[in-house]
Amino acid sequence: MAQGVLAEAASRGMNVPSDLAVMGFGDLSSAAQVHPALSTVSVDGRHIGLQVAQALDGGCQSAMGSPNGPAHVSPV
Repeated sequence: MAQGVLAEAASRGMNVPSDLAVMGFGDLSSAAQVHPALSTVSVDGRHIGLQVAQALDGGCQSAMGSPNGPAHVSPV
């Protein structure tokens, strides 16, 4: 999606990063091949998935009378 934003900005005569800041999500290898090079955020999907599974399990346990309390998913 960020690469599409770069292309659209260029088609409108905008200069990135002077006129517009763009950041990618997902640490794509192709981000370095566009001009200007795109900064991306790396995501550990396995870690996030594990936290979600634990939160869901904790929520189910709490609903069934477990003393675990509320579950929280923290950002990476």
